[in-house]
Amino acid sequence: MAAAIEATARGCDVTVLDESARPGGQIYRQADPRLPGNEFAEPTELARKKRLLRRFDEILHAIDYRANAIAYAAFGNGEIHVQVEDRTEVLRPDAVVIATGTRERAIPFPGWTLPGVMFAGGAQAILKAQRTSPGRVAVVAGCGPLPIVVASQLTRAGTKVAALANLRSPLAILRSPSGLWHGRDIMREGVRYGRSLLHAGVPRLTGHVPIRAFGKQRLEAVQLARVDEQGHVMPGTVREIACDLLAVNYGFIANSELAAMAGARIRHDPDGGFWLPETDEEGRTSLPWLFAAGDTAGLRGALVAESEGTIVGAAAASAVRTVATSDALTEAIAVRNWAPAFAGATLACRARRRGAPTVANFLRASCSPSSSAGQR
Repeated sequence: MAAAIEATARGCDVTVLDESARPGGQIYRQADPRLPGNEFAEPTELARKKRLLRRFDEILHAIDYRANAIAYAAFGNGEIHVQVEDRTEVLRPDAVVIATGTRERAIPFPGWTLPGVMFAGGAQAILKAQRTSPGRVAVVAGCGPLPIVVASQLTRAGTKVAALANLRSPLAILRSPSGLWHGRDIMREGVRYGRSLLHAGVPRLTGHVPIRAFGKQRLEAVQLARVDEQGHVMPGTVREIACDLLAVNYGFIANSELAAMAGARIRHDPDGGFWLPETDEEGRTSLPWLFAAGDTAGLRGALVAESEGTIVGAAAASAVRTVATSDALTEAIAVRNWAPAFAGATLACRARRRGAPTVANFLRASCSPSSSAGQR
């Protein structure tokens, strides 16, 4: 959205392909206005959402906005192949900004295909789009800030959260004071989410992971256990909790497939264990017409993604026509410049360096024929 706003302001003809029915993406996902109920996010997040959506609404009359559209192919000659409902179309724009975001990292365990077991982001999408909770009694497990946020939002929606199982302590972020200072506004939101969990009396189990989900037709209970640094279950730590919702998140993977398909140079991110398009400071890839914005170019969160969208939108516009700088671009560059410090502060909490390997090691151990971990 931010890229479209900036490119439109610079006189470009803009087409936006949105796979959702309404603008907003995952973070600022919108419910149908006819649905009753309230939103469960923090007021400061809702204010940012309202501001960006208002700015996007102001340009809707000037752009070609296509909802429920999927860009399923990109080629080195600049062609973009799109599916909209039951038809396909080939677009040949002068510049393309890919802002395809991320997907959650799938780490399977016994019973993970039962109805009621879902990604934390999926549970949050239901909260945002449907204004209702996907379960009555929930266990939330994972690494980093998202499980904390989702657990808090579930309690606000009336769900009983029976346990929040963090692989790492959220206090690990305190190791980077400079990052905390740069990201202090976001940190305040995190503190308020954490406080709401305390008020709701949600039990917190640090170092625990789900080792098995049980149920006949759908989820009925989950087993959690504490694991060591090698991913081995620690004796005497297995506990079973009755629930009808298990929301898990062990990190994210950038959706870089379109850039790779188009032939852009790709680099491996050793911290995340995934591939990213190589970009310069303006989001330009090795292909002069192709740009990447937001988490597609590196996982840094929604606030930085919005600023990068403005920067990349300006760069894409400059590839089409001569443009001047703007106040919005200057502000976006300032936000982007403090992003590395804050990203460093949050790295330990986002399941990139050690969280995911620990879970993967556990899974390799628990699924081997000689292991009895998780058996009833």
